This record gives sequence, C-alpha cells and structure tokens, in this order.
Amino acid sequence: MTWVQAAADHGGISYSNDSIGVIVDYGSRVGKEEKVAMELAIDDFYNKTNQRLVLRLRDSQGDPLRRRLSANHGPHREAASAGHCRPSDLGGGAPFLVQASPIRYWQMNAVAAIVGSWRWRWITVIYEDIDSAATDIIPCLADALKQVGSEIGYLLALPPFTVNSSTPLSDELERLKGRQSRVFVLHSSLSMAVSLFQTANELGMMEEGCVWIITYSTTSLVHSVNSAIISHQCKAF
Repeated sequence: MTWVQAAADHGGISYSNDSIGVIVDYGSRVGKEEKVAMELAIDDFYNKTNQRLVLRLRDSQGDPLRRRLSANHGPHREAASAGHCRPSDLGGGAPFLVQASPIRYWQMNAVAAIVGSWRWRWITVIYEDIDSAATDIIPCLADALKQVGSEIGYLLALPPFTVNSSTPLSDELERLKGRQSRVFVLHSSLSMAVSLFQTANELGMMEEGCVWIITYSTTSLVHSVNSAIISHQCKAF
C-alpha cells in the first residue's frame, strides 16, 4: 500500500498524511477477506511503529469502472483490488491508483503459458456467466493463446450456479465429452467449480487424458473447501 507524505485538501475535505484509500468489492468473499486482512495489517503496523494509519474503504460494488472513477476523485493514493481490470483500465486516467492484486490480463497469460508449454492446440473454455468473463476474460485469454499457437475451440457459458439449477451440469458436460479437445479452462465461482468437478468425475472426465485449468476466482477460495473433497475430485490430476 502507498500513502501520501503530506496533508492534502480536495473539494473542501482535508486528509492527513496517514490516510490510505482502499477500493474493494464488499459483495465478494475475496473482498471481505481482503478488508479483514488489511484491518489486521493496520493494527499490526501500529503495534510495531506506534503510528496510526486511517483506512478509508470504498465499495466497488463489483464494477471495475467504479474502482477507477473512485480513484480519480481521491485526494490520496488508492490501493485497489482491481482483479477485473486490464492494464489499460488502470492507465493515465487514475494517477493515484495502485494495483494491489493480480489482474486477469496476466492470469490469462499464465494460463496460455501452461497451454503453450504442453503444445495443446485447442482449448475448451467453461465459464459461469456472472461477471465480466465474456467481455474481459475470454478476449484476454484468446489473445494470449494466439501468442503460443493455440486457440479456443469451444466456449461453454453456464448460468449462475444455484443448488436447484434447472439445467443439470451433466447435460452440459456430456456434450463436451463428444468433442476432440480434452483441455478445459474453468472460470467460475467456487460453488460452481465444486459441483462441476463432482459431475465431471462421475462422467469420467477427471481421468488420465483430461486436463483442467482453473482461474483465480476459484483457486483464491480453495482453502475454504474441505480438503477431502479437493483430494477426491483432483486425484486424477
């Protein structure tokens, strides 16, 4: 995190040099965890230095643009959890914005690097249609895959996960079994991923010859799942 070493006055509001602006998504589990972690870090910093820092939190409400606009109007530096943004979204329009979490652009480059290292030609992308996946994640992944000579062969959009979903995941996965590609990139919520892997395991899609790559939206929360479930579903990896 970064803060300004001088008091600032903006719009008639005065901020001290001990202010730290933070923009997170209050509605997401990751955002809630980040908020708690930063509050603990502030307390730890005070205990070690006897200097009190003021954490000024703002809710992005899951909107990447809101993060940037909030930072533009802030008189002090903002440390944003901007996981939904591309580098272009964090450019010159937000001079006080500090990137504090992995952005999806680089995550997709990492996925492409894995695909390229194994020389997999065609990739199937499965995503839960709940955020900016279709407009942000997929274009980034497609561009990154081209750099390693691979392509997205098939896209499967799944509706937001509910316990009583009207469309069983088995129906969707059965269609994928008939396709040539056995390399799957999954971008979804943790609840969707757990349910999908259980179904995929029942259909024999977690056996040797199948590859699953999951993104940060799931891996960042894997620690909250019973380890026995993860071990059982991923035994074929």
